[in-house]
Amino acid sequence: LEIRQTAWAFARGDALGDVVFIRYRFVNTNDVPIDSLVFSIWTDPDLGDFEDDLIGCDTSRSMGFIYNDGDDAQYGLNPPAFGVDFFQGPIVPSPGDQALLYKGPFFGIDTVQDFRNLPLTSFTFYINGDPILSDPSTAEIARFYQLGGLDAQGAPIDPAGWGTGGDASTDNRFFFSGTPEDGTGWLDNAPADKRFMVNTGPFTLPPGEENSQDIVVAYVVSQGSDQLDAVNQLRLKDDIAQLAYNANFIIAGPPPSPSVQVRTDDKEIELLIDLEANGTLDYEATDELFNRQVFEGIRIVQYRSPRV
Repeated sequence: LEIRQTAWAFARGDALGDVVFIRYRFVNTNDVPIDSLVFSIWTDPDLGDFEDDLIGCDTSRSMGFIYNDGDDAQYGLNPPAFGVDFFQGPIVPSPGDQALLYKGPFFGIDTVQDFRNLPLTSFTFYINGDPILSDPSTAEIARFYQLGGLDAQGAPIDPAGWGTGGDASTDNRFFFSGTPEDGTGWLDNAPADKRFMVNTGPFTLPPGEENSQDIVVAYVVSQGSDQLDAVNQLRLKDDIAQLAYNANFIIAGPPPSPSVQVRTDDKEIELLIDLEANGTLDYEATDELFNRQVFEGIRIVQYRSPRV
């Protein structure tokens, strides 16, 4: 299995400045398909003091996140929140659907008919030394955590026995999928040193470069007025970053060039500029990132050239 990784970020003062994007491309270099492949991002984030962390996930955004239970010994009154989001999952057969593969503003967007992009398919956590959800010491345990809803022995997780708000109707593949900002749903209530895994799969990877799979994840960090507002701000930043990704990072461009005629005479150049001919004067555009651009004016610059 060949894995190619590309990471990028933006030097911006807005929400995109707090996001790191990572693209993983998987190529099967064998002669036979790889079946039931599950891709996971594992992290041990440690928000300041490592013993006061809580975790959760947002299934609508395909994001797992970590936040503090209150004030933090290192960050103080408003500790941040950190999330890992699948912006583009692997594609799997799905008749009638359409998968989208975003390749950036220079290469466009590919559509794949009768396929769909997988979202977050499970989210789990574990604690070093925990008797039920311990660090995975074998491939079998790691596989249990990837599939989700299973403990280290492969037994089903009972949401009612973990945190608060979980019951028999709660999907045990997505640990703590509630909303801590308003105290609803299945929530973590036991701060500790926690590691977590965001997972997507399973999918099949046939041999060959032409059958490669791209998975794009984003690391997002946010800070708010307190530890719960940090989670709310995390969701907002994640939405903006997802909009940027879905827009293929194309922002509102410059206005169309005005119509310019040039007349020359002895020691003079005359420019006849028509701002209305090409729509320059009335230009206004707003892109999917809510960037608004309008025409304000033109600047004419004269450069000194060598005498002939």
